[in-house]
Amino acid sequence: MEGGGGFDGIGFGINTMYGNQSMVAAFLPFREQNTRVYFQDFGVNFDTSVWGQNFALELGRFGYQTGAYFFQRIDNTPYFVNDRWDNGNWYMDGGLVSFDWGAANLDVWAGRNSERFDSGENIVFGSAFHNDIWPMTAGPQGFLADGLVMIDQSLGFNLDFGLGDNGDLMLTYMFLDSNTIVPDPVSGADVNRVVVFGGELEYSLNDNLHLYGGYSQSDLMENSSSVLTDDNSAWWAELGWYQDSWEAMLGYREIQPYFGAPGDWGRVGFLWNPVDIQGFFAMLAFLDKPNVNLGAYFYEGATGMILGTDDTIVGYTADVTWCAGGPWEFLLGWERVEYDFAGTPFFGAADDNVVNWYRIGFNYSPGGDQALRFLYEISDYDDGPGGGILGSDFRGGLITTQWSVKF
Repeated sequence: MEGGGGFDGIGFGINTMYGNQSMVAAFLPFREQNTRVYFQDFGVNFDTSVWGQNFALELGRFGYQTGAYFFQRIDNTPYFVNDRWDNGNWYMDGGLVSFDWGAANLDVWAGRNSERFDSGENIVFGSAFHNDIWPMTAGPQGFLADGLVMIDQSLGFNLDFGLGDNGDLMLTYMFLDSNTIVPDPVSGADVNRVVVFGGELEYSLNDNLHLYGGYSQSDLMENSSSVLTDDNSAWWAELGWYQDSWEAMLGYREIQPYFGAPGDWGRVGFLWNPVDIQGFFAMLAFLDKPNVNLGAYFYEGATGMILGTDDTIVGYTADVTWCAGGPWEFLLGWERVEYDFAGTPFFGAADDNVVNWYRIGFNYSPGGDQALRFLYEISDYDDGPGGGILGSDFRGGLITTQWSVKF
């Protein structure tokens, strides 16, 4: 046995208003928290070999992800830019073994996904509870990236095949276990495990035309016994055209009602990781100055279990980034989402609900790994003529400022 390696960088963190790095603080006011300290990552990594087989080993607290529909932490801080919060990695205490066989690569990981506490305490009903930094959930979703099952430990396998210079095929299989029994939403049977498996393909048909698609499924289990294996998958396909000055993409996806991988497959207005939807999405971007990015999607209910088959969610986005020369960059943005629910099992009747966001801001980068960011956003929610999702109209504004320096 031979090899060599080193220490991973020690990442310290300080918690403020968001509480943790993986949950959506929906319907809660922004507020200052007590200062808390934690380790983002802390471990050792080295390359070694056993019986002639080379591999890389990482031990300690480390971050890992496989894909948006499989194993990827959401970005729950859209108003701020921070690598620790935004990188998509799920952090765990355990180990990762990576094998490189040329055209194929295999990652095997196992770790503890709960009780990674910071230094603070929350007092609830007179009792002290520590704050977990990356709480992970999986299983059927509640439209806030909040799955049915709280995950305590995981074991996963991720196999990646290179397809020459044209593309890549990824296959994944993972066991996500909980120390707590919860009822299956269909039969009420006991559940303490979520098994996620599937794959995705990225392939370049030529220099400009690119194909991306995949399939993912999340089965509910009690130990080794299957509990829920139907209506719990997602599939997607995208075709994109990319050039130096502009790019465009058109896609289609279907996400069934009980799909619940611990991933990050997007936001439709104020609903995160939506399920029971099917439909088209598109993007058009102009990359010259100013940079203009346009997007749209049209979804309808897929099965009628959570959203009715006549229900629709339609969204539009437009963002402009203009570099004024030197260190200054100015931002303009607009987002509109229209919810038309005729009588969903989840939301009830909610006709003509519309929300708009208007954004203006700037970035100032004087150099020396420093950056100053300012954003002002106005939100305008119309609950519709017959009452809707939130029960009332809401309007408000949000000002965010961020100064950062890397060292």
